[in-house]
Amino acid sequence: MDANINVKSNDRLISQITLEEYCNHLIDKIFNLLILKENNKDINKPIDKIIEELTGVTIYDIKPFIDNSYVLEILFIVSGLKSKMDFTLYRTIILDCCNLVSLLPERLIEININKGGKS
Repeated sequence: MDANINVKSNDRLISQITLEEYCNHLIDKIFNLLILKENNKDINKPIDKIIEELTGVTIYDIKPFIDNSYVLEILFIVSGLKSKMDFTLYRTIILDCCNLVSLLPERLIEININKGGKS
């Protein structure tokens, strides 16, 4: 991907590099839930923090995040991790969610370009 592509959000430009760095950070947080679950540690507080983080972008009016079905899907998946489930299913959901997050920068760029944003 071209690192010079930017996502326009109102008057803010978010570089693709910044999006990728943020998504890597988010993947780390989501993957950490798997480690916590495996070690029988509390997962509810870290899940709540991820949910707060994903919904907190509304403060900055970052429309590519707010108005994006992929972000909503990630938010709903993370929220669902609080449900009781066996570890194998939990692991599968975590890995699928990490994969979705890894695709997010490219999807946000594509959506922005299709809506007439800067590239």
